[in-house]
Amino acid sequence: MRRFIPVAVAIVSVMAFFAACTFFQDKPIEPIIDFSAAAKVTENDNVFSCEVSNTRAGVASVMLTAPDTLQGLCFKWLGGDAYSIEYNDLFCQSNTEYLPATSFASALVHVLSACSLPEQLTVKQREKAVTRFSGTCESGNFIITCDNKTRFIQKVEIEELSLIVEFQNQKVFA
Repeated sequence: MRRFIPVAVAIVSVMAFFAACTFFQDKPIEPIIDFSAAAKVTENDNVFSCEVSNTRAGVASVMLTAPDTLQGLCFKWLGGDAYSIEYNDLFCQSNTEYLPATSFASALVHVLSACSLPEQLTVKQREKAVTRFSGTCESGNFIITCDNKTRFIQKVEIEELSLIVEFQNQKVFA
C-alpha cells in the first residue's frame, strides 16, 4: 500500500502536466494588428496592389501602388474622427469617413479594427500552420487567416464584397 500511493501520485502528476500543456496549446493565437505590409487586393475582377499600415489605436493607411493610374493614392484613418485622402500634392482632411464601408480600403480597416478586440473573433478552423478566424464588422462578415508561428494575418476575406486581401512582407511596429 505504501508503494501504491507514491506511484499513484506520480501518475496523476504526469497526467496533470500533459493536460496543462494541451490546455495552453489549445489557446488560440492573437493576431498581430500593429504592422505594415504589402498587400494584393482582389475585388470582383479588379486587382490592386497597396501598402497597408495599421495600429491598435485606429491609425491606418492604405496607399495604392498598382495599377499605375492609381499609384500614390492614399487613404488615411488618423484616429478618432479624422480622415484624409492624398494624391500627389493634393490633400483633403475630413472629420467623417469619406469612403463607403463597402470600399476595399474601408472594409480592410474595419476588419483590422475588429481584430483589435480578440473577443470579437471566433476560431473557425485550426491547422498546424494557420488558424482561421471569423468575425463581423461594419463592412460585413469576414474570415482572416493567421500564421500560427508569426501571428501575422496572411489573408482577409469578405465574401459579400467578393474581397480577398493577401498580405506579404509584414513588419511589426515596436
